Amino acid sequence: MIDRKAATEAPEQPGILELIATGMSHILVVPWLLLVPILLEGWFLFAPGVNSTRLTHSLGSWFDGRNNANAADVARWFNERGGWDVSGLVGFPMASVIDALGSGDHYAPIDRTMFHPSATIVLICAVGFMLLGLFMLALFEVLLAHSMDLIRTQRRPLMLEILDRWLKFVSFVLFGTVAMLFLLGAVMIPIELLSAGGLSGDTIAVTLSLIGLAALVIAMFVPEAITTDGLWPIAALRASAEVVFHSFWRTLGFYVVSLLIGPGLLPLWKSMAHEAAGLILAILLNAWLVTSLAIATLGFYRSRSEQIRSLQTTIRG
Repeated sequence: MIDRKAATEAPEQPGILELIATGMSHILVVPWLLLVPILLEGWFLFAPGVNSTRLTHSLGSWFDGRNNANAADVARWFNERGGWDVSGLVGFPMASVIDALGSGDHYAPIDRTMFHPSATIVLICAVGFMLLGLFMLALFEVLLAHSMDLIRTQRRPLMLEILDRWLKFVSFVLFGTVAMLFLLGAVMIPIELLSAGGLSGDTIAVTLSLIGLAALVIAMFVPEAITTDGLWPIAALRASAEVVFHSFWRTLGFYVVSLLIGPGLLPLWKSMAHEAAGLILAILLNAWLVTSLAIATLGFYRSRSEQIRSLQTTIRG
């Protein structure tokens, strides 16, 4: 028999602003939690870059030689991507002031060295930078979760826990890449067969954007599910989807707040970052906000997933 009274009298969950305020207060007590985002900024200031021109031009040339209605659009897209610094993949999971501003928009104590290796070396470097970025994410998330006592798995030595989460982040990226390619093919192939003249570049871009946005929202709490519960990709995606659909509007609220803290504050950082003191202040403020939001997101996932488990247990009982 279902205890409906118990199910309807679940404790009130903390709101977005309350969770962020908790994160901000906690950082004031444990300021060393800002270390990872600050180290990331140092990477973008001092680490040498790797230019992607030879890889993107090679891909562009390959597509340009294909006998397909859309090959020219894809080739043009790759050729326009030339000059991208693949070392930026280290910071893709986290918001960085230096990376967001780009060269010329901030004070630079040194001129970064930029390498222009072969396409093969660029590809190897890109994989290496991606793995390093995922390790930084695992380090960041595990340190925050440990500090806030949010991890639900059996405790183990900190380095083993970080390596475990890193392996699961890598597995999720591989799983997500394969899944996105499969979904893209499932959507694009029928449209391609039904269209006489092929798809325009704009149609392809819109289709990719819609698929990516839906996947981004559903997978919003995958890092928290992996960090908190030690889940592998499919289980983490299912746990994230449960929280998203259970607290849909508050999840959207979190997404909007993350945009405000990331791209929304870019004009402010740009106005501050032309002088050394202003750049340091922008880095510290951004690290404080990013870390507070990360703590809030971990707390949001933990509280909502516990509520879901409690409701499921009540219904089954």
